Amino acid sequence: MRVALVTEAGTPADAWARRLVGALPGHTFHLVRLDAGHLGERCPDTCGHDVRSLNPRRPTAHGPEACGAVPLPPHVASVREVRLGTRGPAPARAERAAAVTAARLLFRGLLGDGDASARLFADGLHRLAALATPPGTAPVTALVLPGAASVPTHPAPSVPASARPGRRPLQGVPTAGALLDAVRAARGLDVSLPRLTLRQARHAAGLLERALRPLSVAAPDADLTHAASSGPPLLCALAALWRAGTPYLLTEHDSHLRRQYLVPGDDDPVRTVLLRFHRALSRLGYESAGRVTTSGRFHRRWQLRHGADPERVLVVPPGLDDPGPAGPEPDAPLLLWRGTIGPDAELPCLLSAFSLVRARVPGVRLVVDGPVADAGYARACRDLGDRLGLGGTLRFTDDPGADGQIVVATAVTDGTPYPLIRSLMAGRPAVATDAGTAAETVGDGGIVVPAGEPDALADACTLLLTDSDLRGRLGLAARRRTLARHAPHAALTAYDHLYRDLRCR
Repeated sequence: MRVALVTEAGTPADAWARRLVGALPGHTFHLVRLDAGHLGERCPDTCGHDVRSLNPRRPTAHGPEACGAVPLPPHVASVREVRLGTRGPAPARAERAAAVTAARLLFRGLLGDGDASARLFADGLHRLAALATPPGTAPVTALVLPGAASVPTHPAPSVPASARPGRRPLQGVPTAGALLDAVRAARGLDVSLPRLTLRQARHAAGLLERALRPLSVAAPDADLTHAASSGPPLLCALAALWRAGTPYLLTEHDSHLRRQYLVPGDDDPVRTVLLRFHRALSRLGYESAGRVTTSGRFHRRWQLRHGADPERVLVVPPGLDDPGPAGPEPDAPLLLWRGTIGPDAELPCLLSAFSLVRARVPGVRLVVDGPVADAGYARACRDLGDRLGLGGTLRFTDDPGADGQIVVATAVTDGTPYPLIRSLMAGRPAVATDAGTAAETVGDGGIVVPAGEPDALADACTLLLTDSDLRGRLGLAARRRTLARHAPHAALTAYDHLYRDLRCR
């Protein structure tokens, strides 16, 4: 079976996709990596291997193949990286009126509520996909949504194929006025929207133009598209569905939509427009997908809340190789936090809790292990440690061999907590704050406390540090449960069956 696997370069999903491809030799893969231009070259620590594996002198269990540092297997027929952060071909002059019309429909749809607005959004996006059709690619077919009547195809004006080389559908097209009109119309219908100035409308229109660029990507000839997120890969999958009738499988390792809501700036009108775009796109993506998979029940609940059909959503926890049981516990009481050091880590809560633990457990130490994503945040955390008088009992490091009697997880990110999973799989009990998928990841292998409550975090850490029997029981339970939940063969079998099932429909 030919599978076009579409990912965003440099993201955890990109690393996950390479592991998936390597383990499914029964299918032929075409990899499409979308580079939005704002992503760093370093693979985030939240992916299935550690970022430090890029250094061959410090290998980890997953190795550098997750970032493409070694050759891909022979059943990968092609690999294409598409750079979306630079300007590309813009619509021809004859197409600009059609692009503005499509944008008006898209804007009215994303700013409204209800089924009628959803149909407007889908129609506008469908027209833009037609305008962005690469040369030699079949034109888009009629738009058919489940439970709705067919919407006629609206192809671009007839121009020579050589003049339409996968155009960026709204690049260079003035759409700020159309966005302002759509906002005024929505506010007139009592939709709760902030006022938008012309300057803000231009900014929002520019961001939406860039967000829609994946529609111009020519999808490989395949039996199935596998989109690895509800962002740019989903737009590629929708375009392939409309142009070639290629069904798609949508995988979300976290909720793309929820991640947008977590970005600060509640009162920003531009952010409001973008949130509504992502909301409308996610709903259309869930509705049009053959199947939807996610890594945990937490994300599944979010998908169902935003329109996904519960009969088509499947939870597939990521598979990880067994690192083997951890060695003997450190002799002295030791807490280990592992992850990427940045604002999502919630280290102030951890440090405040540790200052309380120090007063209860003599000789206890805390190791904060991981790469620094935000140097200013890391300095602020070290300064906080100094103000709390933690001194030599607190150590920041970037050591893949670091260990502790207990692993502590405080991050508020929605992504799969791979560092936590690896520690649990090795048999170390956890104390985690209840954010994202932490609770279902820990299960009976540790203690989960409310997020943002240092007292509760300190109580749980103290309990485990002072009760070796409880640590041992929870550690055994953590290893047993995590090995079963994240068995590689289970995840691979699930995706293999999904591929075959969608092809047969």
